[in-house]
Amino acid sequence: MFRKGSSRRRTAVPRYFVYLSEPKIDMLYPQIPSRLLGSLEAEIKASVGLAQATIKAGLPDRGDLYTRASVVSRYLEKHDQVGSIDQPAQYVRGHANFSYGIPFQYLADLAFFGAITGTGKVGLIGSPESMIGAVQRNETEHSVFYYTLAFLRQLADQEAAGDSELPYFGYSEAFDIAMKACKLKVNAEFLAKVIHHEPGLLLATPLYVAATD
Repeated sequence: MFRKGSSRRRTAVPRYFVYLSEPKIDMLYPQIPSRLLGSLEAEIKASVGLAQATIKAGLPDRGDLYTRASVVSRYLEKHDQVGSIDQPAQYVRGHANFSYGIPFQYLADLAFFGAITGTGKVGLIGSPESMIGAVQRNETEHSVFYYTLAFLRQLADQEAAGDSELPYFGYSEAFDIAMKACKLKVNAEFLAKVIHHEPGLLLATPLYVAATD
């Protein structure tokens, strides 16, 4: 199990990405102090399997993006910003059996990964543009969910729930509706920024989601 603040060296294994947020990586990477970049990159590149990182069909050669994503991930871990599903911090790393897809209603859509774990519901919300490969869009059964989709997409873009309230549905109900629209399944690990947390429910926007089998 991942321990908050752990800096123990881990051997890299090939990753099969289903979601990889280049905008988030590009935003965070330049904020890492230059004096640390060299050592972090050397640490990542020395890990076994980096050169064999597996990218799902449809994404061009992005080895550099993978390296930057790994550097950002390692930096956040080393500076105690990453927690677990049951003890989330500013960021959360974890593993779950997700239902996923791109729920949509009218012009509103989002990438959604949802799972039920031992501590409750885990929902990862992001941009469909960061999905890797072709993923079918699934129309939701509730017409008023358009406003909830648009709100959740705004949360993912702003990366903070603030004091705003969801129109028509609460966070848990929105999670349930999005889950029903997601037909694909994947066991995956992820790193994400927490945007909403309450007992039994965690919502976050992912930097990456990678299949583990």
